[in-house]
Amino acid sequence: GTRGFLELRRLLTEDFGREEGTKYDPETEVVIMDGATESIFAVFMSLIGRDDEVILTDPTYLGFREAVMLAGGRVISLPVSVDEGYQPDVEKLKHLITRETRAFVLLSPDNPTGRAVNEEFVGALLDLAVDHNFWVIYDSTYRDIIYEGTALKICSLPGGRDHVVVGGSFSKQASIPGLRLGYVMGPPEVADAVEKIKQYTTLAPNTLAQYGMMKFFSGDIKQRYLKNTVLPTYKARRDFMAKC
Repeated sequence: GTRGFLELRRLLTEDFGREEGTKYDPETEVVIMDGATESIFAVFMSLIGRDDEVILTDPTYLGFREAVMLAGGRVISLPVSVDEGYQPDVEKLKHLITRETRAFVLLSPDNPTGRAVNEEFVGALLDLAVDHNFWVIYDSTYRDIIYEGTALKICSLPGGRDHVVVGGSFSKQASIPGLRLGYVMGPPEVADAVEKIKQYTTLAPNTLAQYGMMKFFSGDIKQRYLKNTVLPTYKARRDFMAKC
């Protein structure tokens, strides 16, 4: 079906829930997508209307800006600097919020800066989302690629389940970028809207990749692969580049 295999959705919500502390309903709150690019695009098309404002950190992933524009929205930039570790400033964010603010896009760890947002900013961001009634679109593609510290928790915080939509990819954690598989998780009304967008773009997610990911989530395969292959490989590359 358009939402993907129910068993994969169940395995995904269990895995995400162990790290996040909150579990999504695999039947009503999850849609399996063909990669994070489709995930984020479908979320924008579902939530963003003409002239709605979407706040993006600058720099951040190059694929967000154009997708917002295709949905009819307007991009508002929140500059971040290397001197501050690319951490977004809450006070600067407050000054950018207007009555037209519809969403803030959070990618953490970020591409291309590598920045992982601090907990203080995440809490403040959710407070603002609740107070001003906008969405936090959380791109969780790199959530498992953490070298020091722990993964971001946002959906389990106050206001998280009502104001956060998660769009992500299996490409990095399972090393399957060419198989194009991702997901969207959020309130049922958002999942319903995303399903409608998917029906008229790719119709249904990649069957072969779904079978592969169900195997990936079985037992401790994911944990062993991340620990023994993914994280050591990426960390070695990071350390090498830092010395250049």
